[in-house]
Amino acid sequence: MVWQVLAMLERGESWDYIRKAWDDRVSEAAIAGTIRLARTSFLDSHGRLAKEPAELAVGGADGVRFWRKGRTRLETVDWEK
Repeated sequence: MVWQVLAMLERGESWDYIRKAWDDRVSEAAIAGTIRLARTSFLDSHGRLAKEPAELAVGGADGVRFWRKGRTRLETVDWEK
């Protein structure tokens, strides 16, 4: 679903149109989460463009979690607060 919402946003579709196209099964929070995931997918844990793909950013409602090479757990970072 994420790639489909991103494609709709890329075409310039409004959030309201996207919600209606999905019969209101996609909330505004889900659309915002899709945008956040796309925005953070290439960032390091400091919010800067990652120099190499050693980290994987995963956006969620509680912030952004990072999986770092050699670590055993996700680290949560929330730049919004």
